[in-house]
Amino acid sequence: MIELKNLSKIYKVGKGKNFTETQALNNINLTIEDGESVAIQGKSGAGKSTLLNILGILDSYNSGNYFIDGEEVKKLSDKKAAKLRNEKIGFVLQDFSLIDSKSVAMNVMLPLFFCGCKHNVMYEKAEKALELVDIKDQINKKTYQLSGGQRQRVAIARAIVNNPSIILADEPTGALDKETSKQIMDLLLKLNETEKITLIVVTHDDDVAKCCKRRIEISDGNIKKSDS
Repeated sequence: MIELKNLSKIYKVGKGKNFTETQALNNINLTIEDGESVAIQGKSGAGKSTLLNILGILDSYNSGNYFIDGEEVKKLSDKKAAKLRNEKIGFVLQDFSLIDSKSVAMNVMLPLFFCGCKHNVMYEKAEKALELVDIKDQINKKTYQLSGGQRQRVAIARAIVNNPSIILADEPTGALDKETSKQIMDLLLKLNETEKITLIVVTHDDDVAKCCKRRIEISDGNIKKSDS
């Protein structure tokens, strides 16, 4: 379970006395239960990406509390925070963030290099993840040889290869056409249903947001609306 309590984030821009402060998030209170599918919406600059980065333990926060399964993130050492992020959270990004010169298998195995697994074990886990996203037959290809939809499937396989309990998806369909977008969302929701992975999607697309069981709207760093 994810819990945010009175969480705030302020960015300082500039140096010395010549800086300005921007309130990116303002006293956010939010609970996301295990296995939920949640869409986060809002205009550019509303705080969506900041919230996602904090949820992904990629950014810090100034005040308040953030708990994952009862563990307070701010109290963790950098090493323990990195371990928690690698074990419990998978990331899916708009630009796929793949290494084009490497094979599909190598791209999917990347998170496993932090686990100290043997290569054959990593390869088997990559095969299983690719099978779940219906692209196992492309395992030995270079990622630049794939279509946009296939590349996003590889990115999703990489996100789930460690069996995370949470997937954070930042505009996962933003670089795809309408039909491929539907296929990718169907795939993410299938993983949410069958693998019981909590799915949190940041999106500008209403059609994508409607796929999730719950929608949260952010404006000026505040949660304005949360619908089931």
